[in-house]
Amino acid sequence: MADDGLRATILTEIGLNPVKPYVLFGMSSPIFAPHEIDVIEELARWIQKGEFGPDLNLVVRPHPQNIKGYTADPTWLPRLRALQGPRVGVFWPKLAESQLQWALEESDLPALASMMAGCTINLNSGSTFALDGLVHRKPVVLTFFDANENLPWHRSARRCAEYIHLRKLIDTGGLFPVFSYEELRQTLHKLLKNPDLNMDARVRALHAECGPVDGHAAERIADALVTILHRACPKRPDF
Repeated sequence: MADDGLRATILTEIGLNPVKPYVLFGMSSPIFAPHEIDVIEELARWIQKGEFGPDLNLVVRPHPQNIKGYTADPTWLPRLRALQGPRVGVFWPKLAESQLQWALEESDLPALASMMAGCTINLNSGSTFALDGLVHRKPVVLTFFDANENLPWHRSARRCAEYIHLRKLIDTGGLFPVFSYEELRQTLHKLLKNPDLNMDARVRALHAECGPVDGHAAERIADALVTILHRACPKRPDF
């Protein structure tokens, strides 16, 4: 589904050089990472001042939950827009008109897949974005901290690292969790120097979480659903 031409178009549209490398930060809801916007602003400052060399750019992908719905924080939107400039672009999701919360236009999926496939490092604070990074063989950095704030556990991004579904994924050793700005800085330097670091563990993590990744998962899911329906309603041959 990844498309090099589509990716180049998107990068150009958000003001970035399409041939320069970029890290991709997939945002979470403020409910899970209330100071994620601060982390992104600091990362943008590092990149703009050349912390990771003269060519690396940053692409920020807001989650639909950052934009609308009961979990959104509207104060983040002007801060995201203010980030757009030299070496930093915001890749806005294409929200659909729907009664479903955070529904996206169909065209958003190939655009997102193409941007994921082209990034150098995948960053997020503990979402399914991490699995997408593993699928595309990208190093995944998980930002489990609250900028320079000391929030209570029940509000902090730290708690995401302890969620059962994330804990088992982290325990594979195939991802790179960080718990401070300094850990983030050091980890990015390390991965930019060696983007295949821990590749064996990353492959194992992907297989443990997703099984075979061959492009036919949707077909297997559809077949399984049809089988379940036949068992539940054996007299309905139209399933």
